Amino acid sequence: MRPYGPASRTDPVDHAVIKSMRPLEARSPEVVEDFGRAINLDPGTIDARYERARFYRKLGEADEALRDYDELIRLRPDDPSILRDRQLAVEEAEAARR
Repeated sequence: MRPYGPASRTDPVDHAVIKSMRPLEARSPEVVEDFGRAINLDPGTIDARYERARFYRKLGEADEALRDYDELIRLRPDDPSILRDRQLAVEEAEAARR
């Protein structure tokens, strides 16, 4: 993943990350769409998919997060951050089903 710094006005990932810092209830549909647009522009992107998965977890949408984590593992199977965060999403999904 790339280092964080000043956001580019043209980078859709940076744009979505900035929006994700707004209050949760005001940002959820728009931010998910922004990350989706960034992923559509570059389906192999790690940054946008990782941030969207983390955002889904914040929203309590663990199943959606798991879909992104599964794709991230396909793209980067040995990344410990992705593996750890996916396990957390699994635990959150199981807790939500109880």
